[in-house]
Amino acid sequence: MNLSISNTLKYITIILLIFSVINITAVNLGLGGMKGDGRIVNYSGIVRGATQRLIKLEMAGNNSDELITKLDGIVAGLLSGSDDLDLKDVNDSGYLDAMVMVSSSWTELKQSIYDFRKDPALGNLLIEKSEKYFELTNSAVSQAENYSKGNVLKMQMLQGFLFLMNLVVLAGIVYVNRKKIAIPLSIITKRTQDLTAGEGDLSKRIQLDTKDELGVLAGLFNTFVENIQDVIRVVKDISSNLAAASDQMSSTTLNFSESAQSNAATAEEVSASMEEMSASMDNIANGAEHQLEALREMIKEVERLSGIIIETGSSIDSTTVIMSDITSRVRKGEESLLSMNDTMQNIKKSSVEMGGVVSIINDISDQINLLSLNAAIESARAGEAGRGFAVVADEISKLADRTASSIRDIINLIKVNEKETENGITGIKDTVAMLGEIIKGVSDISGKFSQVSVKMKQQLDVNKIVNEKMNDVSNKSDQIAQATSEQKTAAGEVVHSIGIISDIAQTTATGAEELAATSEEIAGMAESLREKADFFKV
Repeated sequence: MNLSISNTLKYITIILLIFSVINITAVNLGLGGMKGDGRIVNYSGIVRGATQRLIKLEMAGNNSDELITKLDGIVAGLLSGSDDLDLKDVNDSGYLDAMVMVSSSWTELKQSIYDFRKDPALGNLLIEKSEKYFELTNSAVSQAENYSKGNVLKMQMLQGFLFLMNLVVLAGIVYVNRKKIAIPLSIITKRTQDLTAGEGDLSKRIQLDTKDELGVLAGLFNTFVENIQDVIRVVKDISSNLAAASDQMSSTTLNFSESAQSNAATAEEVSASMEEMSASMDNIANGAEHQLEALREMIKEVERLSGIIIETGSSIDSTTVIMSDITSRVRKGEESLLSMNDTMQNIKKSSVEMGGVVSIINDISDQINLLSLNAAIESARAGEAGRGFAVVADEISKLADRTASSIRDIINLIKVNEKETENGITGIKDTVAMLGEIIKGVSDISGKFSQVSVKMKQQLDVNKIVNEKMNDVSNKSDQIAQATSEQKTAAGEVVHSIGIISDIAQTTATGAEELAATSEEIAGMAESLREKADFFKV
């Protein structure tokens, strides 16, 4: 549901709250500003009056440096604001110009006071400066008053603007209330009055296409009227059919009275037939007993088969768990072989690097042999003095030969190691491939077992259903056996009852005549109901 009316009222409330906050804030700010303006006017007057008092004290020989200091602070605060004096910074150019002149004159006046203290003959000059200062402070007071009046005027203009905005918002609220609530509500009220106090015309609907609560209410009203229209239409049809049926029932009851007479004769024939049927019921009861015994034996065999199926399913589930464990272990073996394969690759790589190192050592050995040969030649040239060096060179040559021989052995071992490593890698790859085939086979077997397990579960479900059906059949057989016994007993009672029915048929004929009279009364009531329903137009 689109609750547009509720949302509209909520928005109106929010707007009124916002404007109330704006009005209160503007008033508070204006009052705060007027309070500050009053302090400026007040302190401007203090500067004017206190200075005259200061001059009188000085002329009387009473020096007042404390008052001078106080006036210094007030003049400075009026020029640029002061937190101690709670004076705001005035942004009016006329007042600021006047205060600049006051400040300048105050500086001159203070100097005149100090000069007068030194030379009392300068009293006339002090009075002259005081008069000039008084005129400037008087002008500053006037400028302060004008500044305050200007702020008051701005406050009045702001209040006027806010009043106009409040009128606009109020007009908007009235318009929205009329469009969204008052007009749709009057339409719904008029249609309701037409329906309850008018001609009862159910074919008319409320034409209101809004998507708000009233639109939903109009839709629900139209649905209700449509349902009532269907009910009245059905009532009219039923009343007409009821009147016709009453006429038909009147004639039928007469025929029924005549049929009741013939039913008495037919009842005697039915009594004889029921005796024959009672004999047949004995044979049916005996057959039902034999069938019930055979069915019970069959249920026992099916229950035994169910136990075997459950045991087989448990074995298959256990086998599936074992196969999953084997698959997990084989996968771990495959991972170990792959890790071993990486290790063999690293060994092979290290063997290749070792061969490079051995090759470098072999080159060094050759260089040592060459150096030892050169040393032997040089020692031979040196004669007796180089004989000891020749012995060393010969030992170095022998050591180089042994090193070369050892290097050849190492090279052969490295080659053998590389060959064995290659064979090991090949074997590992073959083993990994074989394990992959084994894992695939185990997975296939596990999958087959899972399929068999699913089939076993399906078979168990089917077996359960069969057991339930067999039990139902057994219960039905018991019921049939019991029913045949009861029918045998009932057949005798029916024979007795048919005699009673014959007597009742005579009584029914009399009641049919009374029913014919009652049907005429029902026809009259149906006609009255139709007249009441005709009040509504469908």
